[in-house]
Amino acid sequence: MKMLKKVLIAGTISLASLGANAELVNVDWSSTGDELSVYDDVSGLTWLDLSVTDGMTYVEAGNVAGARYATWTELDNMVNRYFGAQLDNIGGPTVSNISLVENWMSLFGTTTPDGLQSNGYVDRENGTISDFQVYSNGSYAHIWQANDNMVGSSSAFSTFMIAEPSGPNASVPLTTSMVLMALSMIGFSSRRKSK
Repeated sequence: MKMLKKVLIAGTISLASLGANAELVNVDWSSTGDELSVYDDVSGLTWLDLSVTDGMTYVEAGNVAGARYATWTELDNMVNRYFGAQLDNIGGPTVSNISLVENWMSLFGTTTPDGLQSNGYVDRENGTISDFQVYSNGSYAHIWQANDNMVGSSSAFSTFMIAEPSGPNASVPLTTSMVLMALSMIGFSSRRKSK
């Protein structure tokens, strides 16, 4: 029984370390297999793919069922963890890690016909709307936070939205499920041993 417990503990630690490396994971949102949302396993938030609100104005995006506007703080925290930069300090820096930018675009979708950009409005929490943009053409990449005071009535950009916990097909990533299952097994084995 001690050996089983050690194996389960080692397996749980291994699975937890896998999850620590995968901060952003594509998950389903409105139907099985659509991968129209991105789960952030650090904040626990599920972000809608930017393609969900592509072509909508900021106001229209607010009517997407099962979702709410993302706040500046939420986006800033995620961008800071992912790119290592805070939104207020981003003015269009070139990013040396092109694959990081392209991975972001594959997670959140592209919002321009040429497939080179991911653009989204975000609420500044002070009555203004701003936009965050990611660009890569394969040999050059940059990220930037553009003008504050965006009117938000244009449909040129998508809108960063958070799936509500009760939103469609909100799912827990496989790694998290496996860690929880392993911890449950350890608990059951410890309980059996104490009887």
